[in-house]
Amino acid sequence: MDSCLFIKDELSCLVYIDDYLFFARNEHMITDMITNLKEEFMLEPEDDLSANLGLHFNHYTDSTMELIQPLLIQCILDMVFGP
Repeated sequence: MDSCLFIKDELSCLVYIDDYLFFARNEHMITDMITNLKEEFMLEPEDDLSANLGLHFNHYTDSTMELIQPLLIQCILDMVFGP
């Protein structure tokens, strides 16, 4: 099993194949990390998280978060039960 979550100080990076999601309380940390990575790698940052892997984040008032992939879920349901 490969590691897919990397944490450095207060910056977290989630990796899925060739997609990377950065999380931090301070957006400046994310911007700095992307700037540094662009010096060595070709990156195409996307502002909309839902465009990346069809992910949707739901934030709740109690500081919890839910991550869902409705397109993948629908695809699996269609494969199992038919369209």
